[in-house]
Amino acid sequence: MYQRLPGFQMYDPYVSHEMTIRDLLTHRSGMGLGEGDLLFWPHTTFTRDEIIYRLRFMKPASSFRSRFAYDNLLYIAAGQIIPPSPDNPGKTTSANTFCFPRNERNESKQRSL
Repeated sequence: MYQRLPGFQMYDPYVSHEMTIRDLLTHRSGMGLGEGDLLFWPHTTFTRDEIIYRLRFMKPASSFRSRFAYDNLLYIAAGQIIPPSPDNPGKTTSANTFCFPRNERNESKQRSL
């Protein structure tokens, strides 16, 4: 992850180095259930980059990849991997890439997400 998202760092340097996109999306990071949700809920003034920066200060509740614990912050990080482009805003790109099979992506541009 640190190669795809500059500045990405978890509390444990090993986890920072070994974390993959799959790890971000499968809730097995070692973070506790809902860890850090107050950084964005209820509405705050923290930016996505500020939220991702604060990951490095959150002590793990379990070892890396050892158990499932739902959290939202790593989905914010995953969303930052695909940058927006003038032709296609980042949210649309992410939704098309992760939610629709390749042959349905063109159709999905006309869908309202």
